[in-house]
Amino acid sequence: MIKRSLYDRSTGRRRHEVVIKTIPNNSQRYETIGDWWYDKDGTLQIRISEFDEPRYSMAVALHELFEAFAATNNKHTEEEVTKFDLWFEDQLKEGKVPDSLDEPGMHPKCPITWSTNMVRLLR
Repeated sequence: MIKRSLYDRSTGRRRHEVVIKTIPNNSQRYETIGDWWYDKDGTLQIRISEFDEPRYSMAVALHELFEAFAATNNKHTEEEVTKFDLWFEDQLKEGKVPDSLDEPGMHPKCPITWSTNMVRLLR
């Protein structure tokens, strides 16, 4: 588990925590390998499916962290992002999305497209 403060404690501002955990894939809230949400106290929770290769876990964790940051920075809620992700997966299963769009963030209607593409560059 990684737990870090987003802001310097000396500022006097309320601390914001980030908690990243790996979990079995079947424990995710829906069919995904990475998920994020904010707790009632403002803690950013990130859950990553367990991988045999630690680099994959780190890449997915970075992806989720950037996605949460981009969504929050652009005033999108986790609920909006998850709703879009679920819609995208349904469209993909029904063959309504081109094969070249293999992730929700690549779709032009995604609320945070740029951040996903930036994360792909970092991988």
